[in-house]
Amino acid sequence: MAKWIQKSDPRYKAYLKREARDKRRKRKPRKAKAYKNSYAIAKITAPLMPKTRLCMMNYVQRFRLDPNPVNAGNTDVTNSLLPIRTFTINNLKDFDEQTSGIGSAAAMNDEFANHQPRGYDQWGTHYNNMTVVSTKTSIEARNRYVTLSDANHGPFTKPPEPVAVGYLTSHFNKIDHATALSTKFNDVLEQRQVRYRELNDDRHKVNLTHTWQLKKEPTRSKNLNMETTTSDFAWGSMYNQDINQANKRFLHIFATPLGIKDNVDPTPIDFTVQISAVVLLSNRNDMSRS
Repeated sequence: MAKWIQKSDPRYKAYLKREARDKRRKRKPRKAKAYKNSYAIAKITAPLMPKTRLCMMNYVQRFRLDPNPVNAGNTDVTNSLLPIRTFTINNLKDFDEQTSGIGSAAAMNDEFANHQPRGYDQWGTHYNNMTVVSTKTSIEARNRYVTLSDANHGPFTKPPEPVAVGYLTSHFNKIDHATALSTKFNDVLEQRQVRYRELNDDRHKVNLTHTWQLKKEPTRSKNLNMETTTSDFAWGSMYNQDINQANKRFLHIFATPLGIKDNVDPTPIDFTVQISAVVLLSNRNDMSRS
């Protein structure tokens, strides 16, 4: 600082600003003007397909579940079994292992059954291995009024019965569809192995969210890039193949009546399920000569 400028001098603040400006200019040397096409050249010389990469794959399925009636005083027999639709949330080849016509407690009407998530085939042409790292499943359920006919009054609308819609939790994520069909609503309520909401009219919909993360699985490999898909402990799979059966994780969606009145048959429930999966792509295919 110049000796002739004192702190009490009005020019002291201006002097400090000049000093700070000069220091900044010394720290940041002036760069030479870049070639106008250098960015484009860098993009061209970079690898077109990295050895591994993460991507997002989306899957949507619409279907219908028909809740079974529950008779008063008889809630723990066959007609109280849950109508269930099962999704394998970490198996890209077949998220929905059920197809129309499967014998179960649910009457299922599929919009488009047995399809892969968007981008599955396209990425499969470049990478051999695919591993689901995490998934987020959004569940939307809707009810509706039913039109009935009476000899005295003619057609009339009947409000829907209250229905519980949700999914099974806890150890059920390791149980396949055939085993889960024997599940009873009373049992999962007592064991706290269910998450559900009440759906009681057609003006409001029910939204539920389910998440799954591979890093929370105790048997996962620390280095997924080096994992061999043929291993019994593999969480990934080759393109167009299923993952190991022991590592499949299931999401069981259900709809069941909350009331216990005699001869009450709730209306079918329409579902829209969207699965967003974060996928690790590895074992890249080599590009051949043209």
